[in-house]
Parts: sequence; C-alpha cells; structure tokens
Amino acid sequence: MKINSLSYNSITLPGNKLTASCPIEAIPLPEKITVPMVCYGNEYNPIVKKGQTVLAGEGIGASDNPVMPPVVSSISGEVSGIIKYVDPFFGSLVSAVVITSDGLGKTIEPEKSPAENASSRTLLNFIQKTGVYGLGGGGFPLYIKLLSAMNARINTLVINGMECEPYLTSDYRLMIENATEVINGTRILQKILSPLQTIIAVNDQYPDAITSLDRARASIEKGGDITVTPFKSSYPSGAEELLAKAIAKREVPPGKLPQDIGVSVHSVATVKSVNDAIMSGLPPLERIITASGNLPRCSNLKVRIGTPVADILNFCGGTLGENNRIILGGPMTGRTAYNLDMPVTPTVSAVLVLKDSRTPESECIRCGKCIDVCPVGLSPVDIYYNSRAGKYEECSRHGIDICFECGNCSYSCPSGISLVQYIAITKREIKLRGSKD
Repeated sequence: MKINSLSYNSITLPGNKLTASCPIEAIPLPEKITVPMVCYGNEYNPIVKKGQTVLAGEGIGASDNPVMPPVVSSISGEVSGIIKYVDPFFGSLVSAVVITSDGLGKTIEPEKSPAENASSRTLLNFIQKTGVYGLGGGGFPLYIKLLSAMNARINTLVINGMECEPYLTSDYRLMIENATEVINGTRILQKILSPLQTIIAVNDQYPDAITSLDRARASIEKGGDITVTPFKSSYPSGAEELLAKAIAKREVPPGKLPQDIGVSVHSVATVKSVNDAIMSGLPPLERIITASGNLPRCSNLKVRIGTPVADILNFCGGTLGENNRIILGGPMTGRTAYNLDMPVTPTVSAVLVLKDSRTPESECIRCGKCIDVCPVGLSPVDIYYNSRAGKYEECSRHGIDICFECGNCSYSCPSGISLVQYIAITKREIKLRGSKD
C-alpha cells in the first residue's frame, strides 16, 4: 500500500493512543448542561427564559446573522439560568444557557428526511435547517462552508481522518465502528458538491480504519468513486491547508481557503454527523470524544453537547495523581479547563487529564526552533515580540493570519514560551479592532 507524504515542517510526537482499543460508549444523560451562546466566534442571543421547558433539538440561541444555524439544547428539561461564560477557544465572555434535565430525553418533531434522489439544493437546505456544523475543530456551520465550496466549483472533496494529535482516538474508533455512516455521509457531500475526485485521507498508523472504510465503500452503491488513501503520520498532518496542498499540489494562498485551490476538506466526524442528521431529521445533539490521560478508565465516549467535564471524569472513575491539568481538546491545540463545570462544545474532541509539566517562561534565546518547525514558514518569535509591544500591524505583516495555531512553536520552545497562545490572543485582538473600525 502506497503511503503518501505531506511536504511541510513537522515534528514527531509520542502517539499515546491509550484508547485505540476502546469501543465508543455512551455516557448517561447529564443532570444539567451548559450551552455557550457562540458559534465559530459569533455571539448569539438567548431566545429562552429561566423556567422555560425545552426539548432536545429545540433552538435556545439565535444569531443576528440569518445564515448562522441556531444553537439548540441537547437534552429535554428546564432552563435553570442564563449565565456568563468565558469561552476558552475564542477568549470572550459570552452568555450561556444552563438546562436541568428532566431525564426523559424528549426531542422535537424531526424534520422530514430528503428523498434518496434529492437535489443538491434540497440536501443543502436540509443541512442548514438542522444546523449541522463542522466537527473537525473549528465548529464552522456546514451549510455556509458547503455553499461557499459550491460557488467556488471545487473539484476535490477530502474527508480528513488523520487524527494526528497524541491521545486522540475518537475518529479512529468512528472509522472502525461507523464506516458505513462515514461513507454515506461522504456520498451526501458528493451529491451536493459534485467533485471530480473524493479522497478519504487516513493516518497510515490506522490500518484497521483503512480496512473498515474500504469494506464499507465496496458495499455501497457508487462508493467505488471514493478513494481511501493513507498519509504519513506526522504533526500537523491533519491541518486542512496541508492536506489540500498535498492533494492539489498547490499552496493555499495567504488569507485564502482550500476551496480557493479547488479543494473542500471535512472531518470524518462531520460527514458521520451529516448522515445522522439525514437519517434522524434532528440537529446534532452529541459528539464523540476521547477521555484519556491520568484516568482509571480511559475511554471513547458519546456525550451530549453541553455535558460538564465533571460528568466525564466521574464516568471514568475520577483522576489519578496530583498536579494534573485538564485539557479540552488535543494536547497541541486544546485549551485548559479552568473549572469542572466547563462543558463539552462542538469544538471539543477530547477531555485529557495530563500532568502539568509546564515551567515558567524564560527569555527567548533566539534559537530559531519555532521558525524551523512552523509548517507554513512563519517566524513565531517575531510575532511574539511585536504582540508584546502592541504592534499589531507588524504582526499582520509577519503573516499572523496564515497561522492555524497548530502549537508546533510552543512545543519546541526551550524557553517554555506559549507562543501559540500569544498568537491566538493577538489574532482575536486584531479581529476586534477591525470590527470597530
């Protein structure tokens, strides 16, 4: 089997795939959920009041932008409060709706699923109505991404099964256990986008997933026009810009998207969610995460959106040892949970309990390691110094908008400087300043 390589600066990370053999299991319905009123950095307005009863799938938040999908409740119960919540991924203080479960799990009336021969526009409208979002880390509304890709007339559809961060195995298990749903979801995106080629890019360290997808592909009508292709595992091989470059043999221009070179990239979790929405007629209510690290029972879990971290840790038997740090997401791109009430959101792929080995930052020694490992050829140290000085125009000149926050620079810094955090904060500051101009 030919293994494809990606051409970029990369680093080798320990796999630590402790949960690779753990089947996906559903945890019990949470007693309460907290749902932040934010989607891809866009703040929403709560449309429910304290004391109001809601059903799973019912809208509880709306955007001023009419094309943004509603934020929905993942359980049935009663709105017990509307609080302020610091979103760890976007760094802003937003409203959040707290819902106490009635334990019944009642859902709204499902949407009527499209016919098997439905048009691309019908399928796209259904995705908009059910509010499917990307589950690859960005949480971007899928309707908007697909509509944009349609207008760009992309020729290549890529389904991302690389999952190259340490500890994470939820996509791996999903490709093994739900290969048919992944292929069916991919077929739906094919009907919408009409690509000339469709590739499922899979980590070469995942041979069982490749076999499972190939079997499912062979058993589904027209599944044969989907190619399952292994790519060499190195970090950050799962970045969509790098996959698009490897497949299209062209760079994504600065400030542009993969669709601008004819490629549309979606995660395996996203296409599985598309299949689920079509089959059930319901908005996404849950996602698959990996719970791993210093836990008595590491697992791959199906959890409702808004489930508190505390529920996940309790299900896994608590934590082991002391001086742990709880990370929402992977160890490279995740964010530290500042309390156990923080919820799982669509952008959270894991809850990790890892020994806090961080050391105090020391002065930069100008070694250049952060430059050597940057996959898009930036100089993180120059962005860092200009960020500290408040020289945001200089940060832009150094290409901060190209950075996709993989964390290679922070991981490789001998001075322990959280370069990617400085970059993320600076990008938000630049965005806020631009919105006020």
